Amino acid sequence: MRLSTMRREEWAKVAPYIDTLCLPVYRIAFSEKQIQLEEKRVVEEVAGRVERALTGRLLLLPAIAHEGGDREAFRAYVNSVLAELTRSAFHHLVVVLPEDLADAVEERGKVTVHPLPSREAPAEEAIEEWAESLQARVVGLWQGMSDEIAANEEG
Repeated sequence: MRLSTMRREEWAKVAPYIDTLCLPVYRIAFSEKQIQLEEKRVVEEVAGRVERALTGRLLLLPAIAHEGGDREAFRAYVNSVLAELTRSAFHHLVVVLPEDLADAVEERGKVTVHPLPSREAPAEEAIEEWAESLQARVVGLWQGMSDEIAANEEG
């Protein structure tokens, strides 16, 4: 399920079954009137594939886009959002982001950080592999594995 397309009536029906949130985070870069959107495409594609595969138990949140400027402001904002989400009744919060942004996310109980390799225009096969890896990690968490074990089981 995607929060961005969900209606209130739908949420009332599915809320008892959703226990996992997925939060995409990526950078967008502006140069003159050019916008670099490759990172956005990859992160959203991986998160979207996992959402489709795990529909019924996972809710895909709207992404957080970072314009690449003030890293400390970005860190503070992301961790403020995560703090709020971890206070919710959801059991798992999976953050999908490029590996070079992963250090901006503070470790906390319900949060699983899933960094994606940074590559310019990755092949379709790589995106599929990354989505399958994330899906396996989430299922591992659902099965009660610790995040460290679930992360190792992905491959």
